[in-house]
Amino acid sequence: GLGEDFSGNWRLAESVNFDEYLKSLNVSSTHRSFAIRASVEHKIRRRPDGENARYEVCVVTRLGTKCETFTVGAEPICSSDARGDPIVKSIRWENDDKDVLVTSVESSSGRLVDKRRLAGPDEMVMELISPSQVCAYRGFRRS
Repeated sequence: GLGEDFSGNWRLAESVNFDEYLKSLNVSSTHRSFAIRASVEHKIRRRPDGENARYEVCVVTRLGTKCETFTVGAEPICSSDARGDPIVKSIRWENDDKDVLVTSVESSSGRLVDKRRLAGPDEMVMELISPSQVCAYRGFRRS
C-alpha cells in the first residue's frame, strides 16, 4: 500500500486542537502562540535498508532545521527535547499494513505519541497525543 512511502517535502496546512495539546504539556501562552503560527515543513527521505525502512526526517521552522535518522522498529534512540531534557524515542509501524508510523517519546513529563498516516497521495496527517491523552491533529500537504 501507500504504507512505506512518507518521503517528500510536507508543509503544514492545518491544525486541530493544537493549542489544547500544547496546554496539556504546560507550554506557556507565549510559546503556544508562536508554535501555533509557526510555519513547519517536514522533509522526509526514505533510505532502503534491507527489511526495515530507514528514514531521515528534517523538521524545518523559522528557528532552523532539526534532522534525525532512524530505522523503523530498531532500538530506541536516546535524544533530547527542545529544552535539552533527555528523552527516549522509539519508532514502529502501528500494524502489519505499515501505513501508520508511530513515534513514542518517553520524557520527564510522560509519554508522548505521534502517529503519521497518509490520508491521500499528497496529504499526511499527524496525530499528536500528550501524556494526559489530549489529542491534536496536524495536516500536511506535499509541497
